[in-house]
Amino acid sequence: MKLRRRQRQRRRRQWLARFSLSLVVLTSAFVLWGWRAPESVLQAALALDAWRSGAEVHVSQVGDHQLAWLAMREQPDRPTLVLLHGFTGRKENWLVLMRAMREQANFIALDLPGWGDSERRDDAAYGFAEQARRVGAFLDALDLHNVVLVGHSMGGGIAAVTAASRPDRVGRLILVDAAGVKFRDNEFSRAVLAGEMPFAISSTDDLPRYFRVLMKHPPTLPWPLSEGLLQRRLRDAAFERAVLDAIAFSADADLPGREAMRVRQATLLLWCSEDEVIDIDAAEQYAQRIPQAQRHEVADCNHMPMFEQTRATAAALQAFLSSTSLP
Repeated sequence: MKLRRRQRQRRRRQWLARFSLSLVVLTSAFVLWGWRAPESVLQAALALDAWRSGAEVHVSQVGDHQLAWLAMREQPDRPTLVLLHGFTGRKENWLVLMRAMREQANFIALDLPGWGDSERRDDAAYGFAEQARRVGAFLDALDLHNVVLVGHSMGGGIAAVTAASRPDRVGRLILVDAAGVKFRDNEFSRAVLAGEMPFAISSTDDLPRYFRVLMKHPPTLPWPLSEGLLQRRLRDAAFERAVLDAIAFSADADLPGREAMRVRQATLLLWCSEDEVIDIDAAEQYAQRIPQAQRHEVADCNHMPMFEQTRATAAALQAFLSSTSLP
């Protein structure tokens, strides 16, 4: 009896030793992976988030760009929301909202051309007009009709231009803290007009400031994800500067505001009440151009309502979808 007990204890100690060794090896491998390829770790984390959300990843050639997007399409009788991210953003920015509304809508979240996993070309321009044409071509390629086009920040400006030019594809429009109109000056706009890059980062120490620019209650990004984001942002710095110049200083900087006057679709203007990037005055400017638009303010958030106030944002979108019909 004692012999059997000693044998069991020996086997248990051996199993614990093997398990501990395996854990050490796996941890060491992860640390080494994070140290040598932090951007790959970030990409893997984004892919895992999409997979856990039930979103399918798609890649295809549309015009002169290879485009990547996420799809969560389950019920043909539900509205389809096509989601356009903002400056420095990507398709995965929408996953938290997609999860919150998966019972109410189908979703397609696009990496805008030049951003995220979509192709970037040295010979291409990425201002409002060019991107709106590409979004229209994307809707054509997928043969989507009567979509609810949702754009955040820079993506909101692109969405406004697309809705005005492609009523055959866009049935309703939702602008979330959208760029593209002149608004009341704030610290952010004054910095941009002075030639600064408020979103710029040069080290992981800058990440808390970057997140504070965007969010009232910013998250903390752990290593190696923080290092992966830094590497990606440094690699994209010249591209970001060129795009900011196009959407802030070019002749087409106010194109979304001009085109908004041609928008005939039912429209929701959803804004954080404390937006320090695109002042809520921009919602008033859009409302003057789109008289049929509904307005909704989300409290206790800065510039990212889908992150900061997911439930309130989802409720506002659902109320808009329920109260409006397709043209």
